[in-house]
Amino acid sequence: MVVLYINEEYDYRDWIAHLSDAEYQDLLTRWATMRGLHACVPVTLIVPQAVELMEVPSLEALGVTHRCHIHEWDDSWLEGSDYEIPEDTDFWMNGVRFQR
Repeated sequence: MVVLYINEEYDYRDWIAHLSDAEYQDLLTRWATMRGLHACVPVTLIVPQAVELMEVPSLEALGVTHRCHIHEWDDSWLEGSDYEIPEDTDFWMNGVRFQR
């Protein structure tokens, strides 16, 4: 079981997702298909299991095993992936374009 803590846009919002190992592998695969990520892309489009946290206790108390930051193409990262998201005018994931 993977407990993923997601920080969106420099503490704008915080999320938690409980993923099976297979779901986390799927996320790693999906992450490596992204281009043009921007702040208007909903976290739940990328991680459908994510639930927004109203307040954030310590990450240890949440049982966090992995972390992620979602903001813009050039500063977003997912622990376990070394994929650097390329710039694009639109957001792409899994070969599908989502226009702004």
